[in-house]
Amino acid sequence: MNAAPPSRTSRARGWLGANPQVPQTAAAFALKTLGAGLSFGFSIVLARSFGAAAVGEYGLALTTLTLLSTVSLCGLDYVLIRTVAGDVRQGALGLAKGAMASVVRSVLAASVLMAILLSVAGVPLLARITGSVQDYAVLAVVSFGLVAMVAIRLVTATLRATDRVLLGQLIDGPLFTGLALVGVLALRLGSVREAAQLFFVAMAVSALVGAAISWRDISRWQVPMLRVPLLPMLPAGWKILLVALSGYATDWLILTLVARYHPTAEAGLFRTAWQIANMFALLVASFDAVAGPRIAAAARMRDHPGITRIWRQAIVVLTVLSLPLLVLVLVAPGWLLHFFGPEFAAAALPLQILALGQLINMLTGPIGSMLVMTGHERASLGYSLIALPVAAGLALWLIPPYGATGAAIAASTVLVFRKLVALWLVERLIGLRRSRL
Repeated sequence: MNAAPPSRTSRARGWLGANPQVPQTAAAFALKTLGAGLSFGFSIVLARSFGAAAVGEYGLALTTLTLLSTVSLCGLDYVLIRTVAGDVRQGALGLAKGAMASVVRSVLAASVLMAILLSVAGVPLLARITGSVQDYAVLAVVSFGLVAMVAIRLVTATLRATDRVLLGQLIDGPLFTGLALVGVLALRLGSVREAAQLFFVAMAVSALVGAAISWRDISRWQVPMLRVPLLPMLPAGWKILLVALSGYATDWLILTLVARYHPTAEAGLFRTAWQIANMFALLVASFDAVAGPRIAAAARMRDHPGITRIWRQAIVVLTVLSLPLLVLVLVAPGWLLHFFGPEFAAAALPLQILALGQLINMLTGPIGSMLVMTGHERASLGYSLIALPVAAGLALWLIPPYGATGAAIAASTVLVFRKLVALWLVERLIGLRRSRL
């Protein structure tokens, strides 16, 4: 007697079991969405309490610290994920322990030094260059938030590399943004500076929680820690640093130029539109959080068809999940911006432009991360170094006459350039088109 054919449910379960990154990506995106929602709530409270100019000051501080935290990390968070995920896959747990210890000690020390330099010299220099002390008043009081930002990225990298991806997503998002939102609602804060300080205190607390959990997990590995020198990791690290830095530098440059040539409120409008459009980037980050360590492990085992399959699945998942938000942003941008206050309606066109750029981000998938995780950071560095002067030229051309709209055009154009060049490089170096989903 012939066996009954499997039901659709059993086939679906079998496919999900063979492709665990898909449900894990959905869960990671749910956590990212929760974190983004809480972050929106925090920004809405700031906007309604202190106005667009205060949002601009807060945005400049956050963007500057993000840029400097990337410098402090020197790309070693990505090297850590790639190295530890491969070591764990091969059972070399002693080497994994040693790599984590080397990176964490060095990077935390660098972040403390960077925070001191920022506080003593960096903030006065930025105020002198832009001609406005007020624009950097928030940054002046949260300079040491840089250490908390670096710490939480290290904790997240460690958790991702040891297959605790969802826990990392919970800590680096919903936990600290939730704590910050609860705090800002519960306390009667008198200025945006106090709110920013609260934000970074919440981030530091979350980083400590994540570090404690990670330490507990790693201490269960019944193997001695082997010494892993930092120096051999630096050649890959500095290339990854420059790749990441070019992206963060573009964001910082555009926002800074908006504040330089227009009132700080204009920077607040652009920052708000960028934050909404960044929901699409969260989708890519969600898939990357799950798939990045798997891609690194597959690369260590030379499983190129597996890498290709993960990438193609990313395209499908990202496109499907992004369509509802894309339609909402394009059709009703004013409705979304209304939650921040009536004055933010002026950011409707910049929001639509940024969303169209993010559509290309969805359709190309996490290709930048794929280059890094497969050891092709030199190729990533090449197009990133070209993208930065392109961004500077577009920003200087478009922002003075067009403000937030010009900033959105510049940001979207550079994003599309980076993604299309990366797509060409990935197809050429890994041969993605030769594999099936």
